Amino acid sequence: MATTTLSTIEILTMLGIGQENTQEGIREDMMTEPEGIGHLIDEDAEGIQAACSGYAKRTPAARRFVVTRVQQKRLISLMYWVKDKRRLDEPIEFANTYNEGTLRAEIEAAHERETCRKEQKRKGEAMLTDDFQVKLESAIQWERWEIELNSHLEMIIGANGIALSYVVRANTQPDHSDQETWEEKARLAAPHSGNKYTMDKLAVHNIITRNISETSHAYTYIKPSIRKNDGRTDMVALKARYQNPAMQDMYINEAKKTIETIAYKNERAMKFEIFSGKLQNAVNVLETYGRGMHNEDIVDMLWTKLQSADLAMFVSSLKVDYRRNRQDYTEILQEIATQIPNTKTTPFSPTGVAEINRIERGDCPASGAHKPDGTLYTGSYPYHQWNSKEVSPHHEAIRSARKGNSRNKEKHESTDKLSAMKRKAAELRVIVSELESTKRRLIMEVATVPAEEAKKTGSRAGTAFGGRAEKAAGS
Repeated sequence: MATTTLSTIEILTMLGIGQENTQEGIREDMMTEPEGIGHLIDEDAEGIQAACSGYAKRTPAARRFVVTRVQQKRLISLMYWVKDKRRLDEPIEFANTYNEGTLRAEIEAAHERETCRKEQKRKGEAMLTDDFQVKLESAIQWERWEIELNSHLEMIIGANGIALSYVVRANTQPDHSDQETWEEKARLAAPHSGNKYTMDKLAVHNIITRNISETSHAYTYIKPSIRKNDGRTDMVALKARYQNPAMQDMYINEAKKTIETIAYKNERAMKFEIFSGKLQNAVNVLETYGRGMHNEDIVDMLWTKLQSADLAMFVSSLKVDYRRNRQDYTEILQEIATQIPNTKTTPFSPTGVAEINRIERGDCPASGAHKPDGTLYTGSYPYHQWNSKEVSPHHEAIRSARKGNSRNKEKHESTDKLSAMKRKAAELRVIVSELESTKRRLIMEVATVPAEEAKKTGSRAGTAFGGRAEKAAGS
């Protein structure tokens, strides 16, 4: 009866190891039956290389044979393929439908995965102690926090040799159905059992507890099981709280409210990038919780949300094109995004009176951030040029220069105002002094005029200030 799998000798032949004594030597050394190639589970690349080097030194000389470097590499690739099969708890065998080409392609893919795995593991180790940008405290942070958690777990390779995201997947039982990539299949098919799974659960638990505020409600939900050191149990508790029907209704209502109220008028009121992000997020939330909108309904709604006069003609042309060629609403948003730099926008400049004084006067360079003499231009830039890749790296330097100009100008202005006030005060003191001097002189002159003369002449000069002449006249 014909077998349905390839024998060890057939596999070695497809690896390019065809000599009988070489096949027998390798099979006896590292692929003995009944496990066959399954023995490679306990091997590593260095061990296989050392074994292959030793084959040429065997005694007696009749037992010696040489394994070329190409053959060694294929044996190492086969070993990586065997380990990947064990990670998914799948049978370690090749069906007899494999030929030389398909078998080599599959083990080479396993070798490439191992190379990427080592690099990813090195990078992921640093992320084990990273703090998330958002710490989970309540339902407000849940969606953003869950996305960040899944992103971290996808980047960290666990003890089982696959991304830690398999620990918190939705399915409990392994799913061995075909997927687009081996990594996705591994996430769904890796077994939730064994010592390595226990180690991976602990790693996920540490990441979760590190990024939950201890004074929050979220911490309360995982506290009963916190001593289990089980990241999967933690996520089950959090999802039971934040993804229950009542919370889902809240997310749905918020998404509907966003869709009803959001609109794009211009870049000053709301940047198109923000508008597009909020709209797509709201649509995705509805899709996630079974309230998805049909694409045509989204597009019809989108036309009413685009209220920018600068985009009116372009949107009209899109409507005509859409009747002939139906597009996904995200493609329409992308096409509109390409037109945003072409809409009328005010040059980038501060709006406050104090900040207007910071702007350098003069013509803006046609491109880049430097004037013909090589100095940095700190004046007003058009919107598209300010956000260009040539000017963006100089934002901080330009702002610092503007701030410095502003301080210098304000300092000079303060100094000028103080000097002017001092000059005015000095002038005022001179005027007051002159008035006092004139008053004293007039008093003395009136005092020397005889009262009789004052009566004779009828002069009131001596009585004008209540002097002695008036007293004499009154006696």
